[in-house]
Amino acid sequence: MSEYMLHRTDLMMANSAIPKWRIHSDFLTFTVDFLRIWDICLIIIFGYAWHFLYASQYSPDFWATYGRNVASAAVVAPFVLQLAKCYRADRLSDVAGSMRSTLIGCGALILVLLVIGFATRSFEELSRGWAILWMGSVTVAMAGSRLVLGATFRQWRVSGRLRETVAIVGTCDWAHELADHLACQPDRAVEILGVFDDRRGHERASAANARPLSELLELAKATRIDKVIVALPWSHEARLVRIFHKLKALAVDVTLCPDRLAIDLLKRPLSRLGDVPLVRIADRPLTKWSWVAKEIEDKLLAGMMLFLLGPAMLLIALAIKLDSPGPVLFRQRRDGFNGRAFEVLKFRSMRVEAADHAGARQTTKNDDRITRLGALLRRTSLDELPQLLNVMRGDMSLVGPRPHPIGMRTENKLCHEIIEEYAHRFRVKPGITGWAQVNGQRGATHTPEQLRRRVEYDLAYVENWSIMLDLKIIAATAIKVFTTENAY
Repeated sequence: MSEYMLHRTDLMMANSAIPKWRIHSDFLTFTVDFLRIWDICLIIIFGYAWHFLYASQYSPDFWATYGRNVASAAVVAPFVLQLAKCYRADRLSDVAGSMRSTLIGCGALILVLLVIGFATRSFEELSRGWAILWMGSVTVAMAGSRLVLGATFRQWRVSGRLRETVAIVGTCDWAHELADHLACQPDRAVEILGVFDDRRGHERASAANARPLSELLELAKATRIDKVIVALPWSHEARLVRIFHKLKALAVDVTLCPDRLAIDLLKRPLSRLGDVPLVRIADRPLTKWSWVAKEIEDKLLAGMMLFLLGPAMLLIALAIKLDSPGPVLFRQRRDGFNGRAFEVLKFRSMRVEAADHAGARQTTKNDDRITRLGALLRRTSLDELPQLLNVMRGDMSLVGPRPHPIGMRTENKLCHEIIEEYAHRFRVKPGITGWAQVNGQRGATHTPEQLRRRVEYDLAYVENWSIMLDLKIIAATAIKVFTTENAY
């Protein structure tokens, strides 16, 4: 049985060893509210004090000049410091984190005040020395107050005066794992009262290394309990309702910690469809203005490239006609956006009778299907230029995961049979070039590991798309286009 498992008599002895006066966890919330008021007071007090000691000789009337700027700072400060996470209760005992947030928040506040001052021209009448002394002393006072609070709260946690007493209700492995995890929190911030079983009979509870729920109800009369955590899956609906009904008799906070999957879901943002709340599991990579920006980028750059490279494409088409019989363009069905198939265009680089429209056989070095001119086109990627027309038609983007032939196989297996996340590449349009290609993942994939590395780069691009990333990939492609590595 784990260390946190205590019998009732042992628990009473443990409670007697706890300091006589203990601070309720709500005290942290009160302290945060106090800090908001305290910071405003510091801004006003130091603003007036430094005016009285330093700047009154230049401008005797405080409120006519300096007071307006002090009032602006007092109004803006709570919002700026909130964004800098200066008012988080869980950071009060974290001295380093609290100091870091305070310095960032004060720096941001100074920048905001500078913008306001220049916009309203209210700085023209102020003393620069007063402004430096004012904001400098405010920053030092805020940091110092949090340093004292942090050290005090840390000492209270270690001594047991500021510690949450938690009881866990549940019988599954998750309940015991949760208890062990909370018992190991730093600074001894949590005291585990035990794991309690709501099912009938003391024997069933003991068999699960838990104590009966009825004992928890009795212990609540003898000792202080700050929080009860119900560690059961959402699927146990009837059992949860029964537990909640019993626990409402206690004047404690009752919370639900279902399981790891549910915790991951609770981290996701909520949306609504009518009056029904929905948990957003996955978002489209490109939405609203990002989709518009990507479309403009594709059409604008592809149009410019067609205009500039048009004469060269006509010469390549003529050379293909002279080199071998057959059409200039090679057409092949490939997987596109949302898994919809489309017809990709390329300059023909193979003999017509050897062309593989399904893409089942990947190219290899010294492939006998490739023409003399085709070998040059493939090494320099010039065979991909007709895909600019695919971009203009909306089937492709300039940058994105490369579209693979529908029948492409690696070690005689289709791509989705090797990598479960393979279809995630289709959440954006395929591209003429991509993040994988500029990172050396170019050409055929003859092993599952090669395919896996390429897909990892593709998914990284999908999750981190930006206009700047696209421009970076286009620039890198222009530099690496004449490399012969893995291109045949």
